[in-house]
Amino acid sequence: MKKIGMIILLVMVTLVSCSKDDDEITINPLIGTWEYSLKVDAVLFKYVYTFNTNNTGTLSIIVTLSGEPPDTYTENFNWSINNNNLTLLINGEMEVVNYSISGNKLTITFKGETIVFTRL
Repeated sequence: MKKIGMIILLVMVTLVSCSKDDDEITINPLIGTWEYSLKVDAVLFKYVYTFNTNNTGTLSIIVTLSGEPPDTYTENFNWSINNNNLTLLINGEMEVVNYSISGNKLTITFKGETIVFTRL
């Protein structure tokens, strides 16, 4: 009888400790680093956004003039999402853009212009 009681107790403890909540960790697909490049004449512009899990991030703009070393400008920002809207707060200025993610592509639409970033 003692063995049956121990087996039932062991089964109950095992069932209780295997909660489904432990297996369901949701990671926002926006988290990570995204890049967009644009070449205008002899100048290459790279926009690199890094979104951190704590709703902060870094924007780096890398400008390379043909034959010259690149210049890098960096800004920190805060971000939040609501449905398909991404809100960025950079230097006290707020921008709200529409966004979507498909595979390794982040598509942002702002003021009628669509830009596609690639995950690094």
